[in-house]
Amino acid sequence: MARAGFHCGEQHLKEILDFDILFRINANQDGETSVLLERANAWLEPHFQSLHQRQLLEISERDRYALSQKGKILLTKYGVMFQCFKDLSIFKCVYPDAEAPQEGQPDLRFGSYHDQAKPPHSEDYRVLVFENFCKRENRVAPLHLFVFFSLVENMRPLQSEDDWIWALESGELLDNITSIIHSQPSAEDICPDGMHPDDMVDAIYQAGVDEVKRCAQFDREKYDPDQIQRDQEDFFQETITVEVEESGGHDMPEPPPQWDHRASIAPALCAGAFAGLATCALLS
Repeated sequence: MARAGFHCGEQHLKEILDFDILFRINANQDGETSVLLERANAWLEPHFQSLHQRQLLEISERDRYALSQKGKILLTKYGVMFQCFKDLSIFKCVYPDAEAPQEGQPDLRFGSYHDQAKPPHSEDYRVLVFENFCKRENRVAPLHLFVFFSLVENMRPLQSEDDWIWALESGELLDNITSIIHSQPSAEDICPDGMHPDDMVDAIYQAGVDEVKRCAQFDREKYDPDQIQRDQEDFFQETITVEVEESGGHDMPEPPPQWDHRASIAPALCAGAFAGLATCALLS
C-alpha cells in the first residue's frame, strides 16, 4: 500500500476533537454546554480550553461554552467537507470485475446507495478517489477526517456517547482509523500497466458521475441523489447562521461549485476544486 507508513496520532486526534466538540455543542438544543464538564468528559478540559484560546469557543452570558463566530465558520466548513464526502458515495461499493454497460443501461460496476463493499469482490473507492484528487493539488489528503466522517455516518456519536468518548480517550478510534486507511486500495495499487493513475481515476470518476445521472432520472431505487441531501440535513441538528467576514488569518479557501445531485444534474465537480476544498487548512 502506498500509504502503509501512515499512523493516526495526537495531531490527528486534536483535529478530530475540534470537529467533535464543535459538532456536539452545536447539536445541543440551546447551542451551549456547561463549562463544568461531566466526569466522563473531564479529560477533554484541556481541549475545551484550547478551543477557547483559539477563539473557536466563547463564554456565553450564562457562563456556558458556545460556538464563537469563528467556530461557526469552522463547523460550516466541516459541513461542506462532509457533503463532499457524501458526494462520493457512489464509489463506496464498486465491483471492479463487472463489465462496462451499454449506453443507457445500469452500470453494474457500482452498487446501490446502501450497499457496503466486501473485498475482494467489491471495494470502497472513496479514499482512492479522494486521495488522488488531493495529490493533483500537491496536498496531503486529510484521510483521518475523511474516514472519521464515514464513522460518524455509520454510528452517530450522540446515540452512543459513552462508548464514543471511551473510543476517543483510549485511542481505539485512532487505531480503527489507521487500520481502515491501511486497508483501502490506492490508485497506484490497482492501476493497470501502461496507464497513469490519474487517467484511471478520471475514468472511474466519470463512470460514477454517469451512473448518478442515470439513477437520478430512471433508477432512484438503486441510488437516490436526494437521499444524500437528506442525510446532510440530518448531520447538522441545528442551523448555523454565519455572517461573511474576515476570518482573522484563519486560512479558509472559498468552497467550489457544488455537485448538484437533483434531476437537472449539473456537470461533475472538477477534481482540482474538490481537492482545494477538502484539503484546506480547516484547523487553526
